[in-house]
Formats: sequence, C-alpha cells, structure tokens
Amino acid sequence: MRLFTLVFLVILSSSVAAADNIESIKVTAVRIPVAVDQMAAAITIITDEELELQQIFFLADYLKTIPGVALAKSGSVGGQTQLRVRGAEANQTLVMIDGVEVNDPSTGDEFQWEHLTVNDIERVEIIRSPMSATWGSDAIAGVINVVTRKSDLPSTFVLFGDYGTFNTQNSGARLSKAGANWQLNFSLAHNSSDGTNVSRTGDEKDGYRNTTYSIGGALAVSSDTNLTMNARRTDASTEFDGIDWATGLPADSDSVTDVHKDHLSVGLQTMLFDGLLYQSLRLTRFKSDNDSFLAGTDNGSTDSVKTGFYVDSRFTLTPNHRLTLAVDHEDTEFTQRGVDSAFGDPNQKQSMRTTGYVVAYLGNVNQQTSVTASLRYDDSSVFDSFTSWQVGATYNFSTETQLFANVSRGQKSPTFIERFGYFPDQFVGNADLSPERALGYELGLKQKFGDTHLDLTFFKADLENEINGFVFDSQTFLFTATNMDEKSRRKGVEMTLNSFLTDDLQVKLSYTYLKATEGHHTAGTNRELRRPKHSGSLAIGYRPQDQISLSLAATYTGKANDLFFPPWPDPSQVVTLDSYWLVSAAASYQLSENLSIYTNIKNALDNDYEDVFGFSNPGLAASLGLRFRM
Repeated sequence: MRLFTLVFLVILSSSVAAADNIESIKVTAVRIPVAVDQMAAAITIITDEELELQQIFFLADYLKTIPGVALAKSGSVGGQTQLRVRGAEANQTLVMIDGVEVNDPSTGDEFQWEHLTVNDIERVEIIRSPMSATWGSDAIAGVINVVTRKSDLPSTFVLFGDYGTFNTQNSGARLSKAGANWQLNFSLAHNSSDGTNVSRTGDEKDGYRNTTYSIGGALAVSSDTNLTMNARRTDASTEFDGIDWATGLPADSDSVTDVHKDHLSVGLQTMLFDGLLYQSLRLTRFKSDNDSFLAGTDNGSTDSVKTGFYVDSRFTLTPNHRLTLAVDHEDTEFTQRGVDSAFGDPNQKQSMRTTGYVVAYLGNVNQQTSVTASLRYDDSSVFDSFTSWQVGATYNFSTETQLFANVSRGQKSPTFIERFGYFPDQFVGNADLSPERALGYELGLKQKFGDTHLDLTFFKADLENEINGFVFDSQTFLFTATNMDEKSRRKGVEMTLNSFLTDDLQVKLSYTYLKATEGHHTAGTNRELRRPKHSGSLAIGYRPQDQISLSLAATYTGKANDLFFPPWPDPSQVVTLDSYWLVSAAASYQLSENLSIYTNIKNALDNDYEDVFGFSNPGLAASLGLRFRM
C-alpha cells in the first residue's frame, strides 16, 4: 500500500520557478503568436527545466505524461515510436522543429520520435486541437512545435555525460555566444546502447546509436530586421528484430536501419510601419534517408526531400485585432529503392506539390471575450483543392475562470507509402486512395484555485474516409491500403490538476478518457488499435535546497487492442495489450558552482509490458552522470 501511494503521488514534474511563467509564454505554433491563457485550444508547454529535472535524454521518454497523448514503442531503445494525439493516427499530428516540418514522407508522414534528443530544446508546444486550417494536411489532429535554445547571454557552455544499464552512454555539449546584434548556438548529443532482447524467443540484444548536432544563429541587420538560420542533423543506427512469418511474432535477426536526417531553415523577419506590419519569409528543407541492411547486405531504402517556402504578413489592425495572411508552398519527393522480386519492382520516384493560402484572425471582442478564426485553401498537384476552417472563442468569467470552445474542419492526404509503397512479400500501395476528412469539436474549462490550476477539456472528432493501411488483398496475397466506408469517431475527456503545495513542491495529476472507433469492424471489434481507453499520470517535483532537485514520476497506460497476424491462411486476430505502470525517479546535486551530479531510474518496478504486440520493452534501467556548466 505504501508503494502504491508513492507511485500515485507522481508525474510530470516541472521547475517550480519556471512553471509560474508558462501562461505568459507566447505560443509560436500558430500564425498569430498568443499567450497560453488566450488560446482557444488545449495546449501543454514542456520547458527545458522540466526535462532537466527528470534527466531526460530522448523527448519520447517524457511524452507519456501529456494528457491526450498515447505513445507506442516497438521494444528496445531506438525502436519505432509512434505518438497519437486523442486517438488520431501517428501521421495526423504535424511536428515542427524551428519552423521546419519534419513529418517524414518516407516513413508514412510520421515523425520518428525515437531519434529526438533534448539537449538543445528550449520548450515544446503541444496543441491537441485540429490545426489544418493553419498548417494544412499533416495537422488534422494537432501540432507539436519544438523550439531550440536561443541565448541572450554573452556566453553559455554546458558539457555532460552519463553511463547506465545495458551499457548505455549519453553525452553532449552546448555552446551559446551572443553579442549586441547577433547570437550563435551549437549543440552536440550522442547516445549508444547495447539495448535489450525484444523478441519473446532468442536472446539477441538490439543495439542503437545516435549522434545529433545542430547550429543556429540570428543577426539583427537593423533595429527592425532580423536574419535567422537553424540547421540540424541526426545520424542513427537501429538494430531490430523482424517478423517470423512462420509464427507471426518477432524473432532474432541481423537487421539494421541507418537513418540520416537533415533540417535547414533560413528566415527573414522585419517590422514595418512602427510595428503595425510584421513580415516573415522562411525557406526550409527536410531530407531523410532510411537505409535497410540484412546480414550486412543492402536491403533497399526509402528517401524523401521536402522543400518549403513560407510567407507570413501579420497586420495589427488595432491593439485588439490582428490579422495574418500567409502563403505556404511545399515540394515533396519520395524515392523507394529495393531488390526486384517475382512480385514486382519496388524501385520508384514520386512527387507532389502543394500550395496553401491562409487567413487567420485574432481579436478581443471585449475584456472577457476573444475570438480566433482561420481559413485555408490548399491547391494540390495530385488531389482536389480543399478548404479547411477553424473558429474558436474564449470567455473569462473572472480572473480565475475561463471557458473556451472551437470547431474545425480539415483534410489529411494519403501518404506516399499508402499510395505507392511496395515491399515484396508484404505490402503494395493503392494509388486510388481518397484524402481523409475530419470535423472536430472542443470545449474546455480553465479554473484557478489559488496556487492550484485545473484544466478540463471535452473533445470529439468525426473522420471520413479513414485509411486502413493493412487490408489483405486476396488477388496479390499482399496487404494494401483502403478507405473505410463508414465514419470513424474519436471522443473523450482530458483533465490536468497542477498544484504548488509550497514554493519548493509541485504536484501535477493528469487523466485521459478516450473512445476511438474505426469505420469498419476488424475481427469483431471496431476499437482503434494501440489507443488505451484510460491513461494518466501523477508527478512531484521538489527542490528542498538550491543545490538539490528531486522528481518522482509514474504513468498509467490502460488496456489497448492490437493486431496479431498468424501464418497464412489464418485471419488476423485482435489481441489485448495489458495495462501497466511505469515509475521513474531522478535527482541532481550541485557539487560546486559549475559542476553537478545527477542520476535517474526508469521502469523502477521492473514491469514487463508491450506497447506493440510481441515487442518487449526494457526492464529497470539506471544511470549516473556529471554536468558541467559555465
């Protein structure tokens, strides 16, 4: 009972000093930057203080604590990690890093969360509301915007390293320099791990390597004009177990995927007419190479390149009314290379062009009421043009009580993998797929009780033409993708209770109820896969002294459905993944002005659990490290 009580008094720790300022942070994942407490949407801000308090190296390790977010990881460190917001598919949430859209066309428009390190992250903005009217196709379920560190100090240097179980080594460095009209930031992070055995049979460990480095800077050309640049590269190598088609389960294999990702953004920002007009121009490029090897032999690749040009003109009509006009242009190329087989030739190159035109409005009707509205028209070289829209409002009953609501409509285009993907003996694409279309509703309450904040949100979304990516084709004996005939529905409730018990002690509780059903029945059920009905978290962050910080965290993931594909000709089967708790703890101690020691423990209860059927996740893990800062 004592252990359960301890577990239940934890999660989502954050710096007490920093948390007071979260509501004043300007959210940049919208066309018109707005303070958190003015957003007509459910939003969570993760700060760098929170990540350091829990001694997080990969951001995915923290995201299970966020309400409305479900994370599914295929086994050991570096295994495929999918994030689903409010029951939506993993490719329906747009991810940006410093303005670069990093959803990967070569991996089904999903972002590969398993590779994202936190060394250079300043904050993460998670908007759990449909944002297609602002950002287009990939934002039908929401937006996650990663903002890297910017320094306004003359000089900052950080160096760290730690060692832990599974021969895991993490290290990194950050350097920031700033002058009167310029700043420069550099970051390097490296991870290596022997990993763990993923399959239920065998004993082969699946190792992982990751090196991520970034550089960014800004130059004030004049008092009204800035130039910015951000570049980021990730090189990762993941050992993984493939599926043994004789059993339908993972089995030891000498399989490796090498990933190389490059992000580049160059921007120009200027203020005109005494600040009444803000003009932004951005040029971005995202390149991803995913190379597969089997027993050291080249086994093919999927690659993509996305270039974007974005123009934003933000007008301050009056102090209470702001308008943004924007144009987004994106060119995307998809390349697949593989070994020719009796089933067909996988080698191909495809492309798509999309131009979006956006009008966004933010206005204060009076002291109590504010309104947001967005309208976006997308012109595609492949699909019919489509208009997305969003309308939202907030109403302040008092300084302690706020009500918000919004409704939106958006569209998600089929991915290149769904349309053209070809993997011999497994999958063949369907070029005739139609886009998915969603209508979403949201109603929320933000309530303050002194130093305690309550956020309560009800959400609902109806999805037409949802794409089922694993439909057996009796003619080819392969799987393919098809649109579902009936609507898919997602609805639920999110709750967050954040309380500052003392100046040094913060407790935060979150809970999510989700009912997600798809537009057809799969083996007797229509419940969406890998989406737990119940999930929650509770956390404590404690700083008893200036030189000591402690955090204890636990997350609960309820039962979820998954699919098991037994050997042909047996049909696919729905299986139930057991519920589980994950408990973690972290601590740091300031040894001197510049040097600190830190430690963390993951899966402290050493629970056996699976997010994906057949893929075992690691047990208890611990690490110890040093951090130098000046």
